[in-house]
Amino acid sequence: NLSLIINSYATGDVHGGVNPLNDEGYAGGLVGLNTRDIEDSYATGTVSGGAVNGGLVGANDSNPNDPLTVVSDSYWDTQTSGVSSSGGGTGRTTAQLESGLPKGFSHSQWKIVTGQSLPYLFWQAPGTGSRPAATNLSDDAIARATQAAAGQIATSENAFVSAHDRRLGE
Repeated sequence: NLSLIINSYATGDVHGGVNPLNDEGYAGGLVGLNTRDIEDSYATGTVSGGAVNGGLVGANDSNPNDPLTVVSDSYWDTQTSGVSSSGGGTGRTTAQLESGLPKGFSHSQWKIVTGQSLPYLFWQAPGTGSRPAATNLSDDAIARATQAAAGQIATSENAFVSAHDRRLGE
C-alpha cells in the first residue's frame, strides 16, 4: 500500500505468490507489503502462498523517509486466517473480535452486534438509511465501487474501505 489505510476490513481469502527472480512474495489478509500507516482495520480471511504470510500484513517495510510507518489499532483473526503472526497488528480469536468493538475503533465509524457479528462500517448497518444509494448492488459490488473511488488496490476480493475516511497523500 502506498497510502494511509483507515477504517477498513477484508474478509476474503488471499493466496500470494513468490517472485521467481528474487524469491520474494508477501501475502497479508489486508496488505501484502505495507509501506504506510494502517489504522483501525482488520482481516479475517485465510492467508497462504507467499514467501512471507501475515494475518493482517505480510511484511511492514518502513520507509526511511517516513519513519513513523505504523500499524495501530488493527487486528487479524488468528483462527480463520490460518497464520499466527503478522508484519503488523494484533492477533485475536473470532470470539474476541465478536465481543465488542476493538480498541481504537470509533463508534461513529463502526458498529457491531456483540457476540453475533464482526465489526462492520456504520453505513452497512441495516435500516440506517446510510447505505449507498445503489442498494440493488451486492455488498461485493459496493465494496469494489468504493475501492475504485478511493484509489484502493485490495489484496482481497472482499476488502471494504470507507472512502471518506481515507486521507491520501499523508
